[in-house]
Amino acid sequence: MYGATRDHEWITREGIRRNIRQFFLDHPPEDNPSIYLPTDASLTQLFHAYYGDTASPTRFIKAVNSIAMANVKTDSSHQYRYDPAIHSDGEQLDAVQQKLLDRYSKISASVIDEAYSAVRSLLGTSLHSIQKFYAHSTWIEQGNTGILEGLGIPDNTFDGMLAEATEDVCTSCPSSQGYCSGNVISGAGLSSGYYTYPSELGASQLVPKPTTGGKCSHGGSLDVSSYDEAKGGVNKDTTSPCFSPHHNLHADAAEAAVQATDYYLKHTEKMIGMIKYRLLFDLYQGTALSVSIDTTGSMGEDIEGVKDQVAQIVANTVTEVYILSQFNDPGCGPVYKTYDPDEFLDAVNALYPNGGGDGPELFWCGLQKALSETPDYGDVFCFTDAEAKDGELMDGVISLAQRQNNKVTVILSDILTKNQEKQEERKGEGRDLITGIDGYQRLVAATGGLLISAEKFDIDEIANIIGSSVANATVTILQQETSADLSVEVPIDDSVFDCELRISGQTNTAFFTDPTGKSYDLMDRIGLEAESGVEVITHTDTLKAVRWLSPSAGMWVLTTTLADPTHSITLQATSTLDFLNDFAVLDPSPPHPHYRPIEGQPLMNTIYYLEITLVGHLESDVAVVSAIQFVDKTGVVLREVYYPFDAKDQAYIRTDPLPDQPFYIRVVGFLGSGNRWMRYSGVEVWPVETGVDLYATSEELSAHPGESATANFLVTNYGIESYFTITGIDDLYFLKFMVPNRVFLSNNESVEVEAQFFVPLDATHGQVSTAIVTARSELQTQNVNSAIAHFIVLSSVVDLSLPTCTLTNTPDCTGYLTNGVCSGLNWTANVIFRDSGSGLYSVHSEPEPLSLTTTGLTPGTTGDVTADFVHSCCSPQAVLRGVDGMGNAGECNVNMGILGGVIENFHVDTAEATYLVLKWNITPSDLPIDHYDLNTDSSIIHQSLCKELECIELVNYLEQCSVHEFVLTPYFDDGGVDEVAGTPAFTQGSTLDGGDPQTPTDGLAVDATANTITVSWQPPNLVCAYTYEVCHYEVNTDPGLAICDTTTITSHTLRDLEECKAYFIDVATTNSNGLTSSPLNFYSVTHCTEIIP
Repeated sequence: MYGATRDHEWITREGIRRNIRQFFLDHPPEDNPSIYLPTDASLTQLFHAYYGDTASPTRFIKAVNSIAMANVKTDSSHQYRYDPAIHSDGEQLDAVQQKLLDRYSKISASVIDEAYSAVRSLLGTSLHSIQKFYAHSTWIEQGNTGILEGLGIPDNTFDGMLAEATEDVCTSCPSSQGYCSGNVISGAGLSSGYYTYPSELGASQLVPKPTTGGKCSHGGSLDVSSYDEAKGGVNKDTTSPCFSPHHNLHADAAEAAVQATDYYLKHTEKMIGMIKYRLLFDLYQGTALSVSIDTTGSMGEDIEGVKDQVAQIVANTVTEVYILSQFNDPGCGPVYKTYDPDEFLDAVNALYPNGGGDGPELFWCGLQKALSETPDYGDVFCFTDAEAKDGELMDGVISLAQRQNNKVTVILSDILTKNQEKQEERKGEGRDLITGIDGYQRLVAATGGLLISAEKFDIDEIANIIGSSVANATVTILQQETSADLSVEVPIDDSVFDCELRISGQTNTAFFTDPTGKSYDLMDRIGLEAESGVEVITHTDTLKAVRWLSPSAGMWVLTTTLADPTHSITLQATSTLDFLNDFAVLDPSPPHPHYRPIEGQPLMNTIYYLEITLVGHLESDVAVVSAIQFVDKTGVVLREVYYPFDAKDQAYIRTDPLPDQPFYIRVVGFLGSGNRWMRYSGVEVWPVETGVDLYATSEELSAHPGESATANFLVTNYGIESYFTITGIDDLYFLKFMVPNRVFLSNNESVEVEAQFFVPLDATHGQVSTAIVTARSELQTQNVNSAIAHFIVLSSVVDLSLPTCTLTNTPDCTGYLTNGVCSGLNWTANVIFRDSGSGLYSVHSEPEPLSLTTTGLTPGTTGDVTADFVHSCCSPQAVLRGVDGMGNAGECNVNMGILGGVIENFHVDTAEATYLVLKWNITPSDLPIDHYDLNTDSSIIHQSLCKELECIELVNYLEQCSVHEFVLTPYFDDGGVDEVAGTPAFTQGSTLDGGDPQTPTDGLAVDATANTITVSWQPPNLVCAYTYEVCHYEVNTDPGLAICDTTTITSHTLRDLEECKAYFIDVATTNSNGLTSSPLNFYSVTHCTEIIP
């Protein structure tokens, strides 16, 4: 074995991590232009460094995971898993490139419609092929140390690089199995291994190995062709010789795959521009304001109230995107999306009530359209005073909301309760499927939202709830329903900045007590408003929401007595700590064993692998993740699964058989402080006995205007025999029929159903429709599952040519090309773009301009588009791009030379106990450098008189083992009285621990089981990097028998202990000089599973 195996998920996340770090450096925050980002910072650390400690990175991590999961699914989806042109097998490298280019145009098309979920899915599939190239081809064996930059990029081919069909590439290995090296013929053309294995489903796609005896096999224990000449293989998928003959080259292939991932993402940014690239990764601080509203006649007063309060919300919150969907009867839509608050308010103010009466409305259609535009983790607020008449959409729409982690809150009036009798009378009449309060309750329970009922909307109170939800992305600490008086402990941990408690339903009494014993009466609005650090968000008879701005860490207690039969309780918080989860199954079958993510709801009584992504565990000082719990809505633990690892970014945990009832996923553990932490997933899991999977399409779902397409979905019944109703919906109405739409299935029986799509002639290139196929048992109405796919409208034009770009003027920054004076002048580039193929869709530049004015730019235009780019002379180089519908980019380059006097590579070159050596470069300048001001820790300023292009400066008399920040400002001599100050550079560094290391402090056991003890301690110094030796031995045994481990964090889990035993624990510090402290001593006891008399 040669180190750890890096799978597609790791490679994708690492490539994205490097890419986003550089993206942040290239586009720094306005208030921190020289932002410092450590090269090894994690994804969440990068996000927090850029957006601030209180900003939630969960959406960003979800976007990253979506790309990684789409990558992994390429190994399991039926249309991809056996295709050698997807996996770079069987010398199909030309076909690999062609499929990548075909998908490139679909990525471009999806970006046009801002369908970022579809873009992430397509991007993950393309990254899979790019990464596989380095593991399956002979690129690494040829001695290449860089990447093939043209892979997957338009206007690039393998011309002249590939081995001929009759060319020998490999010689036989000594054995068909196991390690092999030197079997690739030097000087042979680029090739890849043939891979054959027993598979009925894949038989038609596998490429047989030629019998010439000189072609390479994939190799490994699953490859039948490895026994044929040339024996052995070339794959570098793993570090195991059992699966990878070239396992010793795995690290090289993985590193190349990471670099290629980063490169492809950088090209994607160039194609779509910086703004859309941020949206692709959900890189923004605000959230979404998404509203779906009933516009029938009975809603007149409420629409006016919503208008007033939406204006207040827009004025008082930071919102990234606004969505407005409306529904009526018989109409539904349109849905409106904008990033401009004024445009959103104009759309809201244009709403007016009409028609519909007091009967059922198209609620689910309106919500479906809102969800189609709402980003992941955005809340959706639905206003109505009627039940829904399109209940056949309900299951699919709820599934979409759950998949996107959208909390849906329904605000309705008492008119609905008055209509229940009418609803009962209407059941069975006509073709409408009516859903009422039960359907709304199911929706909010499934998504973690609220059901708010009032005589007529108390808009002032409700607007506060909406504004609170939009203002902050939060984590969920408690989510519970109760039909009895309640007393529950609620852990508020050190990572919580503020928290908001919501109680829906009438209560007689409600108290929230902090760890010091101070009790807050939640029924006393006046008393709460008088409390320092407490905000009353909403306080009505049926809904209370109260926020604590800086809650004390520790165990809080909530006690309530009921007035209503049931009420729900939610505690949300702003915190650095959260988690994401996905269910997967271990698929050991060829061609590539992997954890296969599941679609839709999981199956009851089935064992899965639960992927847990810990968000912000490093920043939050997580010492231990104790368990993953499946809890019902009342808080009862249905299953508990032990977390067998130290806290890490991602882990797969084998579950017990899933419960046969709905549940939430709850993760519990302890921080290094010893305080307990707890998080809920927020979205309810519904185990079912039906599976629905996208089974087969030619490739991604797509068609040109005027064309039809089909996709097969596999429906499997794991429950009792029953008829199943099959429904298919999509938001653009391309999906016309499901064949069959009703089928009888016995236990463990499957059937393929065909979805038939037709794209109308007036459809536009780049439209993306979200299709949802649902199967529901007619005997068990809760036995329902859905699959979701994206349908892309392609261009009717085949376009391989680049748009033309003509620069009609010559920008000039003469005299202003030096740092410090460059901001005194802007330059303008007048450009004409034209594309005669698929038409021009976007114009942008790198770097982003100060302003951009276009004329004639309508999506798909083939006429002239004029663009005026305005840049500062501080950016004397720029690439001006026009992008067509296929993703082809025409460029004009402006290059007025390198900006002079810019400090580059400012860093700490040497660190010692009391001094740091700083080093930097400066670009040549027309103005001579006079001196530098070096500011240390915002207090000490001294001058550096270095006049060279490379400078070194010693900063001494610093405190040992501490972090120091440096600001370096250049000053230039322009011949005037005062020097000209340039843009400063920033860096930071830490001094070392030069003396004898001190002993750690505050050792404690934060968690224990029958076989483990998790301990934590405080470092001697919060800044210095230490290595800790953690030793343990049983009480009353020889200390010389102690078992020792080393770690670089301040917590550790002792494993494989005996139950009901006491252990001594020693923790010693080793500093950077290799010196070790005296140990910290304490003891702890493992749990007893039986009481010992």
